[in-house]
Amino acid sequence: MSPPPPSPGSPESAPHNPGVPLDLGWIASVRVNLPSVNRRAATLGTKRTVKKQWQVRYHNSHGKIRA
Repeated sequence: MSPPPPSPGSPESAPHNPGVPLDLGWIASVRVNLPSVNRRAATLGTKRTVKKQWQVRYHNSHGKIRA
């Protein structure tokens, strides 16, 4: 007796993605503006989103933000 066919959505029924060969030359050719990356990285911890009053009240009442 043969096993049942794979159910729809299971990994066995999905078409195989063969991918592409790894091209290390492409990776080696990537250029990065390091001063710009460093400036951006320095601001990541300092930015906060501006919240509307109802959001501030909600978060404060649920103990998620301490002012």
